Amino acid sequence: MRDEIINYALYADDPNQYTVWYRDFDDVIECSLQEFLALETVPQHRIILIKKGQNVLYVKHGHCPICGKNQAKRECLHVKI
Repeated sequence: MRDEIINYALYADDPNQYTVWYRDFDDVIECSLQEFLALETVPQHRIILIKKGQNVLYVKHGHCPICGKNQAKRECLHVKI
């Protein structure tokens, strides 16, 4: 699903409308899709959230769609498990 969204954004839509949240050690980093793809050292499996505008298109299993933090480790207080 994640790869399909990225391919669609790049080849059939405006990639500037997409925001990617990815895990960088203990932090969650938010950047545009274009910025993320320019970071060649960060693998795509670290993506935890993809948004187009305000619409959440992809959330990695177990992560909060609001803040992107891991719910299983109780890092997020938005949604109770």
